[in-house]
Amino acid sequence: TELTGADMDALTKLLLSDNEWNRLHAMWILNVKGKLNEMDLLRMLKDSSAGVRENALRVSETEINSNVNLLKQCVGLLADGDK
Repeated sequence: TELTGADMDALTKLLLSDNEWNRLHAMWILNVKGKLNEMDLLRMLKDSSAGVRENALRVSETEINSNVNLLKQCVGLLADGDK
């Protein structure tokens, strides 16, 4: 099922939610649908929640070889002490 404009707007807003579960689920839905953009993924890699950052790292695995910005951000997570 394709995402409508309203769906995209709602999911994009959820990426900015105070609720980490909302951010996490919105990120995965957008990723599976091929609609998660680089800016949003980079923001998720800097998220305040370790769980969101961990999942963003998993999401970025498919893009990391072709995207220097993602690679740099992911390498930076090697020093992430928040487990």
